[in-house]
Amino acid sequence: MATHTIHYLEQLSEDDSWELFRRRAFAKDTEEPACLVKIGKDILKHCNGLPLAIVTIGGMMRHENDEVKWKAVLDSEMWQLDIAKDLT
Repeated sequence: MATHTIHYLEQLSEDDSWELFRRRAFAKDTEEPACLVKIGKDILKHCNGLPLAIVTIGGMMRHENDEVKWKAVLDSEMWQLDIAKDLT
Protein backbone atom coordinates (compact mmCIF):
# COMPACT_ATOMS: atom_id res chain seq x y z
CA MET A 1 0.00 0.00 0.00
CA ALA A 2 1.42 3.38 -1.02
CA THR A 3 1.48 6.42 1.17
CA HIS A 4 0.18 9.73 -0.12
CA THR A 5 1.35 13.17 0.76
CA ILE A 6 -1.33 15.60 1.85
CA HIS A 7 -1.15 19.04 0.28
CA TYR A 8 -2.89 21.83 2.13
CA LEU A 9 -3.99 24.66 -0.13
CA GLU A 10 -3.84 28.21 1.09
CA GLN A 11 -6.51 30.74 0.31
CA LEU A 12 -5.63 32.81 -2.72
CA SER A 13 -4.90 36.51 -2.47
CA GLU A 14 -7.43 38.96 -3.88
CA ASP A 15 -5.28 39.52 -6.99
CA ASP A 16 -4.68 35.80 -7.57
CA SER A 17 -8.38 35.10 -7.01
CA TRP A 18 -9.31 37.67 -9.64
CA GLU A 19 -6.77 36.33 -12.15
CA LEU A 20 -8.10 32.77 -11.75
CA PHE A 21 -11.72 33.91 -11.98
CA ARG A 22 -11.00 36.17 -14.95
CA ARG A 23 -9.37 33.34 -16.91
CA ARG A 24 -12.36 31.09 -16.29
CA ALA A 25 -15.16 33.62 -16.72
CA PHE A 26 -14.01 35.54 -19.80
CA ALA A 27 -12.91 34.24 -23.19
CA LYS A 28 -9.26 34.81 -24.05
CA ASP A 29 -8.47 37.95 -26.03
CA THR A 30 -11.88 39.53 -25.46
CA GLU A 31 -12.66 42.77 -23.69
CA GLU A 32 -14.15 42.27 -20.25
CA PRO A 33 -17.31 44.36 -19.78
CA ALA A 34 -16.77 46.77 -16.87
CA CYS A 35 -20.18 45.98 -15.39
CA LEU A 36 -19.35 42.24 -15.28
CA VAL A 37 -15.89 42.91 -13.83
CA LYS A 38 -17.47 44.82 -10.95
CA ILE A 39 -20.02 42.07 -10.27
CA GLY A 40 -17.35 39.37 -10.66
CA LYS A 41 -15.15 41.01 -8.05
CA ASP A 42 -18.13 41.19 -5.70
CA ILE A 43 -18.86 37.50 -6.32
CA LEU A 44 -15.24 36.70 -5.47
CA LYS A 45 -15.67 38.15 -2.00
CA HIS A 46 -18.04 35.28 -1.28
CA CYS A 47 -15.48 32.70 -2.49
CA ASN A 48 -13.02 33.63 0.28
CA GLY A 49 -9.99 32.82 -1.85
CA LEU A 50 -10.97 29.16 -2.26
CA PRO A 51 -9.61 27.98 -5.63
CA LEU A 52 -12.26 25.31 -6.25
CA ALA A 53 -15.09 27.76 -5.59
CA ILE A 54 -13.46 30.35 -7.87
CA VAL A 55 -12.93 27.90 -10.73
CA THR A 56 -16.45 26.53 -10.41
CA ILE A 57 -18.22 29.90 -10.33
CA GLY A 58 -15.95 31.37 -13.00
CA GLY A 59 -16.62 28.44 -15.31
CA MET A 60 -20.34 28.76 -14.70
CA MET A 61 -20.26 32.44 -15.66
CA ARG A 62 -18.19 31.94 -18.83
CA HIS A 63 -21.19 31.55 -21.12
CA GLU A 64 -23.31 34.18 -19.39
CA ASN A 65 -22.89 37.68 -20.78
CA ASP A 66 -26.05 39.05 -19.24
CA GLU A 67 -25.50 41.44 -16.34
CA VAL A 68 -28.82 40.34 -14.80
CA LYS A 69 -27.66 36.71 -14.60
CA TRP A 70 -24.35 37.71 -13.00
CA LYS A 71 -26.25 39.85 -10.49
CA ALA A 72 -28.52 36.87 -9.74
CA VAL A 73 -25.45 34.80 -8.80
CA LEU A 74 -24.13 37.62 -6.63
CA ASP A 75 -27.48 37.95 -4.85
CA SER A 76 -28.11 34.19 -4.64
CA GLU A 77 -29.14 32.63 -1.35
CA MET A 78 -26.43 29.97 -1.84
CA TRP A 79 -23.98 32.34 -0.16
CA GLN A 80 -26.10 32.14 3.01
CA LEU A 81 -25.73 28.36 3.38
CA ASP A 82 -23.99 27.28 6.56
CA ILE A 83 -21.82 24.82 4.62
CA ALA A 84 -20.25 27.71 2.68
CA LYS A 85 -19.34 29.41 5.96
CA ASP A 86 -17.80 26.19 7.32
CA LEU A 87 -15.40 25.93 4.36
CA THR A 88 -13.39 28.98 5.32
